[in-house]
Amino acid sequence: MTAMTWRRLALASSMCLAIAVGFTPAAHGGAPTGPKAPWQTKEYHFGGWPSTAGQYMWAALTWTIISNDTGLRITVVDTAGTEESMHQLQNKKVDIANYDAALVKRDFKDKHDLRTIFPFAPAVWQFAVAKDANIKTLKDLGGKKWNPGPAGGGSTHITMQIMEMFEIKPVNHHGTLGDAAEAYSDRQIVGFTYRGTGGEPTSAMVEANASRPVLFLSLTDEEIAKINQRWPDLNKFVVRAKLYPGQNESFATIATLAGNAIAAHKDMPPEAVYTVTKSYWKNFKNISKQFPGVSGASPEAALASQIPLHAGAIKYYEEVGLKIPAHLVPPEAKR
Repeated sequence: MTAMTWRRLALASSMCLAIAVGFTPAAHGGAPTGPKAPWQTKEYHFGGWPSTAGQYMWAALTWTIISNDTGLRITVVDTAGTEESMHQLQNKKVDIANYDAALVKRDFKDKHDLRTIFPFAPAVWQFAVAKDANIKTLKDLGGKKWNPGPAGGGSTHITMQIMEMFEIKPVNHHGTLGDAAEAYSDRQIVGFTYRGTGGEPTSAMVEANASRPVLFLSLTDEEIAKINQRWPDLNKFVVRAKLYPGQNESFATIATLAGNAIAAHKDMPPEAVYTVTKSYWKNFKNISKQFPGVSGASPEAALASQIPLHAGAIKYYEEVGLKIPAHLVPPEAKR
């Protein structure tokens, strides 16, 4: 199945899910009547994740629900992954995107225009190898051809550094998540890794598993401790059993538990960001039912953001009674 096919399925499924839970313009009043302000008529774009990733399904459903609820036009654009998404946002090629705080600091330092609007979910590494490849640990990947993550993905660079730290030298096969899944199914590589939510399966891994059964490597406590020592924001995360077909045991891995969030460009109209933020939390219960991986998020978690909040989001969070720390208020919101 091609990435485009997955994207079409994702969009179609999101519309069906949105209708199933009752989020239609008719059910919720639709767009406001009367003359519209410029921010209400603009088309906005959300950039985030390959169309073969589970997070893409979240994006397709979530922005469909918000669009139907608010009358705003929001289009989901698939990307190679977090790293590409946040660069597109910085360059104003999209209006909203997912980001990883560690990558923002690495690439932009404090000179960027990204503004948090709400937290997303843990970003969980999943090291998938073929059951028939006789690979049981990370060290067994030495000399084997594998994919360390999608080109442009937020986890790829860190994964390669982790392998270097442990002095493991696989033969890296670079490509998109879809390319990696296809190469795996065609037996060109022994495995690949991707950073999902840990609460929903990654579509590309489900597809790969169907054609060639997958084993998810479990990291040792010692490996996790060494990783955490170098990257303090990476912590132990246990993925539950049966997240994937044939995965009968849980496995231990690493995850970014904070810093994985959704941002808007600072120039996105505050009225639009306020409307989006309010709609997201209004509909959060239904969204999290479809995607349990995001269920741990809350408005209060936005205060743990490692980059400033958007002025429009600040307005919403203050309305619900949250006190915004000074370091999360950007210069444009102080005017």
